[in-house]
Amino acid sequence: MDPKRLLLLLGILVVLVGVSFFSGAFERDERTISVPKLDIPGEEVTSLTLVLPDDSLVLVKSGSRWMLTSPVNDLSDSVTVANFLRDLSSVTIETAASYDSERWARYGVNGGGVVLTASWEGDSQTVVIGSQGPDYQSAYVRLPDDERVFVTHGRLAPARDLDRWRNKLILDIAAQDLASVSVRRPDGSYLVQRGPLGWTLDDAPADSASVAVWLRRFASMRADGFYDELPPVILQESSYELALQTTAGATEVIRLIEYEDELALTTSAGETTYRLRKSRLDSYFPDPESLQ
Repeated sequence: MDPKRLLLLLGILVVLVGVSFFSGAFERDERTISVPKLDIPGEEVTSLTLVLPDDSLVLVKSGSRWMLTSPVNDLSDSVTVANFLRDLSSVTIETAASYDSERWARYGVNGGGVVLTASWEGDSQTVVIGSQGPDYQSAYVRLPDDERVFVTHGRLAPARDLDRWRNKLILDIAAQDLASVSVRRPDGSYLVQRGPLGWTLDDAPADSASVAVWLRRFASMRADGFYDELPPVILQESSYELALQTTAGATEVIRLIEYEDELALTTSAGETTYRLRKSRLDSYFPDPESLQ
């Protein structure tokens, strides 16, 4: 055989062997080994600790509610927690993807992963959650003191943004439960009241359809985020203020200021400063002409 051709073939063989090695082709066949169990009873879990790349959070179940205890003390978002526990309960480890700790970064189970510890009565389990697996309904995970990386059967993608775990509900007052709303804006004030013949605006008849659309926004009113660095007391001298009185005689006050090109808002409870997009301002503090 021509020596040049032989050298060329040897070169190609070396390249193929190198590609195969770095792609993990020479690792053991995952189908021939046993895999550990990931058995977390979601309904029995009483606490969750998630160590994120840039933060960490702790959630604790208190009665029927979940509370964030670190890095802030606040109600958690019940839907986010419930969905995650549902996924956690159903996920299983299916196969091994790698046996080499040097490849952890490739699967996202190194410093870029989420270290989850779920605890329940008498037991707990820790798992490092990495990138999405070969398909949407899978993930790469690693267990403590085990260099292997596994593929799950079932989606496991905890929110990596703290705000996603927090309860963003500001108000939940049904329109039919409101008796009046007084509004103060930088350009003036007005009062909307429920009367025997319909809604009035400063004692003049209001457009009931427009008022109904406006008032429905206070049912399940949710924030876009939070301003933890802004104490609620700063909003006592606010540019905008709403006082919503219910038919039962209770009053809820909302105070709002423009802050960092967005809106900072607090309620009568005065425990949290919420963040809203600036585009939502007129939705809650409309020009009175839009209600006539």
